[in-house]
Amino acid sequence: MVGCWGFRPWRTGRVSIKKPRARYYRLLKAGKGRQEALVQVQEEFRSTPKHKEWKDYKYWAAWQLSGARSPIQGL
Repeated sequence: MVGCWGFRPWRTGRVSIKKPRARYYRLLKAGKGRQEALVQVQEEFRSTPKHKEWKDYKYWAAWQLSGARSPIQGL
């Protein structure tokens, strides 16, 4: 793991885990910092989710950053 995606204290299903994680890694590869990427993914899920139910906090609120906030060099 790249400094993020700790735990989920509730069940959400595999697809709902895969989508934000994939988006997070795409943002990292684009040069965003870890914190910036996480905040952007959470905001996207809150405001313009692909599936209406993803607006619910249980799909985005539990993800937390650990470690450095900066971009990852050479990713």
